[in-house]
Amino acid sequence: MFAPTQVENCTQPPVFSLWYESGNNYVLPRDRGFKFSGNAWLKTRLCSGGLIKITADGELAGSEHPRLIVAFDNNVILNSAFDQQRTIQLLIPRAGYLYIAYFNDYYLADIRIVNLAKIQLKAPNCRGFQNVSIPKESGGTWFPKIHAASLVKPPPMILTPCDAGELTLKVRGQEANAIFPVLVIKQNEKVIKTIFTGSGWEDLNLQVAATPITIAVSNPYNETLADRNLNVRRIEFIPRQP
Repeated sequence: MFAPTQVENCTQPPVFSLWYESGNNYVLPRDRGFKFSGNAWLKTRLCSGGLIKITADGELAGSEHPRLIVAFDNNVILNSAFDQQRTIQLLIPRAGYLYIAYFNDYYLADIRIVNLAKIQLKAPNCRGFQNVSIPKESGGTWFPKIHAASLVKPPPMILTPCDAGELTLKVRGQEANAIFPVLVIKQNEKVIKTIFTGSGWEDLNLQVAATPITIAVSNPYNETLADRNLNVRRIEFIPRQP
């Protein structure tokens, strides 16, 4: 966070490191502070006692404001909700470990999702796929142990069959904005199946070639309804003078 001066395993000014976060990039540096968009905590070691000043504000969601938690060594010294921007000041008695945390995150969204289950490929001389991929930016997930996947938006899931054969799977959708997702399956740049999903499982059985198969949601929808975040605008530590 700052260009540090090393002093016996501590830094002055203090430099915070990520100690825990519940998801990728849930806490990011911002100027002289941090933005918490998910549950996380930061840790630093202070070289001496002194005064710490923290300026923060929050974004309301789920009828509750985000709470900033500050702990020193094993003691919580602040647990306070933040709405409008304000600055708190805390006395630190001695050198030790300081933690800054956010643990009451809340997020609600209306998202179309397609669930795929029991994805299998049977060919005369082989079973399964040479490769299965779901791009990270698609928001989907592949569960190889149970041959299942979830799809949210393009780019598509890609299945590469071991050979030409029979593709079987089960499909169901989760509606958003009162519309269920539409799933499009292509091979060799041609649509081989369009599925208008519903809340119940639908069995699919398709004869496919040995070339890659793409599967994608053609009408994605993702609207954030509520998102509670904590904005720590500035952290300043003033060491106690000897």
